[in-house]
Amino acid sequence: MNLEESVKDALQRRTDLQPDTDRVREAVNARTARTHKGMPRLALLAAGAAIVAAVSVVISVSVFSPPPANHQMGPPPSPTTSAKPTVPGPVMKYAPTWLPPGMTEFKRGHRPAHPTANSNAMMSRSWRLNSEWERVLMTVRQTTALTPVQNSTPTEVNGIPAVLISMGPDKVSVQWMATPTEEVSVNVELLPDVTGTAMRVARSVRSDAAVPMSPAMTFGWLPDGMQPQGYESSGPTRAEIFTTVSAARGYGIDRVSLYVAAARPPGFPPEQMKPVTVLGKQGSYADSKFYAEFAVKLDDTYWLRAVWDTTQSGLPLKDDLLRIVDSLTITDLTYQWYGQTGIPR
Repeated sequence: MNLEESVKDALQRRTDLQPDTDRVREAVNARTARTHKGMPRLALLAAGAAIVAAVSVVISVSVFSPPPANHQMGPPPSPTTSAKPTVPGPVMKYAPTWLPPGMTEFKRGHRPAHPTANSNAMMSRSWRLNSEWERVLMTVRQTTALTPVQNSTPTEVNGIPAVLISMGPDKVSVQWMATPTEEVSVNVELLPDVTGTAMRVARSVRSDAAVPMSPAMTFGWLPDGMQPQGYESSGPTRAEIFTTVSAARGYGIDRVSLYVAAARPPGFPPEQMKPVTVLGKQGSYADSKFYAEFAVKLDDTYWLRAVWDTTQSGLPLKDDLLRIVDSLTITDLTYQWYGQTGIPR
């Protein structure tokens, strides 16, 4: 099973997470996909076009039920005050100047370097035709050499040595070292002439695009040893787009995941959740020895859900998670890039 198929397989796996603390510990230790009672969640590999085991970070994604058909997008919530100084957001300097007609952008993501987890910094953008599987995915990864893979053929991208990797009858990837420390890759799936399309997209990539890749929300305060793990924003339509950001200690067994979506979480609030004030608004929470969760409606459009899973006992999960959420900076949730072509404006 290749990495792309592993990602899809991960999206199909769900298991129940009972409120019993012993079962919570067992589920977290097994590092499997979990579902808190009344609020389903999935585990999604943060996969890039590198198609290698170096991509080791797991991002928890909460899937919200879609909003009603007549749902109207409202203005983004007012930014909160972060406990950390503002720093420049990530910028992706590579962008294609040609895509197959009709393709629009529907997903962006960024993962910072994480030496403890042995993962390199990576940014990604995705465009689709009629479905999310008919797509072009472009990633930029910080590394010093291409990772050898099977089923690869030497080729070139504008005079730079590259490899063409077959991932199946309708999937190919083109990878090359754009600079001594930057690997660029273009994946094409389920489009006519996948090889020809992938090569044309790759050879159209420019290196001076300066595409802003800042997430819709960023962490302020985090507990000692916990580091941001990155974000992803995607959705079938702009009204249904959701963003997930996460932070973790070590290899991610002590993890905080935050989700913002323009939809009400199913079953919210569950019977076991209690009232709490979050970001100055009335929300709900549930916690146990190894688990804490908050859910709050930010405004007329957006919902926020925060989850902390851990294998460590004795942590002040509720208080620290509340502090994490209250120090968030929520910026632009209008997603102006969504639905645009890849040609830089």
